[in-house]
Amino acid sequence: MDTLKQAFDSATPQFTDILKTLKPHLLIYDFLQLWALLAAAQLKIPAVEFISSSSTMTAYMWHDLLMEPKGINFPFSSTNYYRNYEMARIEKSKATIPVEKIEEDKNRSNREKIAPVGPLVQEPTVDDENSELIKWLSGKEKRSTIFVSFGSEYYLSDDDLLEIAHGLEISEVNFIWPIGFAKVEVELEEALPKYFLNMIGDRGRVFKGWASQEKILEHSSIGGFVSHCGWSSVTESMKYGIPIIAMPMHLDQPMN
Repeated sequence: MDTLKQAFDSATPQFTDILKTLKPHLLIYDFLQLWALLAAAQLKIPAVEFISSSSTMTAYMWHDLLMEPKGINFPFSSTNYYRNYEMARIEKSKATIPVEKIEEDKNRSNREKIAPVGPLVQEPTVDDENSELIKWLSGKEKRSTIFVSFGSEYYLSDDDLLEIAHGLEISEVNFIWPIGFAKVEVELEEALPKYFLNMIGDRGRVFKGWASQEKILEHSSIGGFVSHCGWSSVTESMKYGIPIIAMPMHLDQPMN
């Protein structure tokens, strides 16, 4: 996420030039592109922020509702990310803001219009790369298969990967498990327990890379979803009525 934000920030001059050329009627930006609002304002282009998190997470971002009680360990300290992000943004600006200006901005923000939308879930598609997987899934009984996926930006630790493999092995349920690695050169056979792929046989599909999550979740053979609880994954599971076994890792995932 930090790398993505740095890439967005470095694109500021080019983005402003694009706005000048295209002159759009409306600009839609997300929370990683706060500078886009300033660029649009300079060019008198209306701008709307698209918040891709849940309403609960949005409320948490703007109100310090969740305080850690003394003597109680809150399990997901990573939810402090947004507070830290805001502090870093203020530090980066190197600006001194009068108290009156803060109060003025607060009152103005309370009058901003909010339009709830969603769930914004794309219609599933299957490419040739995943067609064989869907064919295999169609041969399984209804609600008999677990889908295990942690998105494209987060990676399991070695210990977590081994524990999940062990759990899938002893569960005796069908499963689909696309695995992403932080290092491309990691081989699947080296990361998994010895003989794991041989022992699961036709009961599971394990592979490096990505799978068509929406198409898998909508399939009648899927009965559960082991997920990192990214908001897109949560909304997709709700749309298709698939219960989640939650393993949140970072950002808004614990709150979701």
